[in-house]
Amino acid sequence: MRVEHHLAAADPLRFYTDLQVRTSVAACSDLFRDAVARFDIVAFACGEIDLADRARNVMFIVEWPKAWIDYYVKSGFIEQDPIVNALRIYRKAFSFGDILRDRRFSRLDREALRAAAEYGWSRGLALPVPRGGERFGLVTMIGPGDELDATQRAYLCLISEWRTMAATAKNPPRKELHDSCDVKMV
Repeated sequence: MRVEHHLAAADPLRFYTDLQVRTSVAACSDLFRDAVARFDIVAFACGEIDLADRARNVMFIVEWPKAWIDYYVKSGFIEQDPIVNALRIYRKAFSFGDILRDRRFSRLDREALRAAAEYGWSRGLALPVPRGGERFGLVTMIGPGDELDATQRAYLCLISEWRTMAATAKNPPRKELHDSCDVKMV
């Protein structure tokens, strides 16, 4: 009898098929939340980033605890987010650990990730989706524990890219993260 580890990747084609019949951003988010939960992902966000003009950054979904959103905005983290800063360097999926090990990042970037770790989020995975020039779709996933293995990362990247496409198609961006009335808090 084969025992499956709780962090094993599910069938990505099933996720894709289920995603196609969802008719709202909320329904897509519910499906995504269920799919990433098996990897101990406890918070995630999905949006569009413009490195040339951060005021144009919009988030479709931000499923973070209210306390973290408050900290993120009040501390200025929103203006100096190391994940957004990493988009200048990384064009493929990257983890918190990648940033911490990469000497091209500032002490401030590393301190911000340490603040997230103090919140209990020691593991993060980000997937940039190039849109041309300085614009990117971005999905971030955060949770406790050790880094994900290559198979887990590949699965999460695949469903994240599909999630980003579905969010864009079902609900074009309307508001910036600063306006938290459009942000879903967990």
